[in-house]
Amino acid sequence: MNRLYRLVFGFLVLVVSHPLLACAVCGSGENDPTRNAYTSSTAFLSFVPLMAMGGVVYTIYRYVKKADDQQER
Repeated sequence: MNRLYRLVFGFLVLVVSHPLLACAVCGSGENDPTRNAYTSSTAFLSFVPLMAMGGVVYTIYRYVKKADDQQER
């Protein structure tokens, strides 16, 4: 019975999975607006937290540098 399940699973993977696409980006054309939207939103959602963390680090750096300059006077 286990061998039958493997055979059926292998058949389904080879035959049925070909027409199915994993996501909207994988099966779209070259200039598909949906693909561009997914790519743009992924890039946006990746860079916004990095920019926010960079802004926090830069602000802390400015305050520390300002405090050091005031202590030297």
